[in-house]
Amino acid sequence: MKKIVETTICFVLFLSLTSSLSFAKNNSFFQIHLVHPENEKIADRDPSEIDGYTKYIRKKNDYPKVVWVNDTIELDISDLKSVTYEPNTPNFPKIDKKYKMIPSQKINYSFKKEGAKKFAQITNRLSGQRIAIIINGTLFAVPAISSPITGGEASLITIIPEEKIKKIVEELNENLTK
Repeated sequence: MKKIVETTICFVLFLSLTSSLSFAKNNSFFQIHLVHPENEKIADRDPSEIDGYTKYIRKKNDYPKVVWVNDTIELDISDLKSVTYEPNTPNFPKIDKKYKMIPSQKINYSFKKEGAKKFAQITNRLSGQRIAIIINGTLFAVPAISSPITGGEASLITIIPEEKIKKIVEELNENLTK
């Protein structure tokens, strides 16, 4: 029986996060998966109809609302070299409904040589499509790949509060396999 996973706390730029930030040290801590290429077309399908994918349902105004994530892990934490963040990133402020500026944080991922090669292959193959980043079993981000990323580094922008991003980045770095 296929499972449907609902995320718990959502925020702008396709990001979601569980309220618990206590993670176990293992390769399932950080994963990159492919999103079904026809994700929007199959959003309402029953999980038993789509083999090899898990259906994630996101809360609030996230887009896409339903994400079909391939069960195959393309990259995991063993492919990461380091993770950093830049607080209050001025290049991408979010404006809320009351026209207040919301500070955004930028998360920077640096891949090891083999991880960078795999990430470049994935982003080259999936230009114009989405990938899923899963942290501790929770759908964290569903970024669209606009062009191949071949430099071994990638970034995400989020409006998660700085304290939470700092904690996530610390936990990720503690779980890296050196």
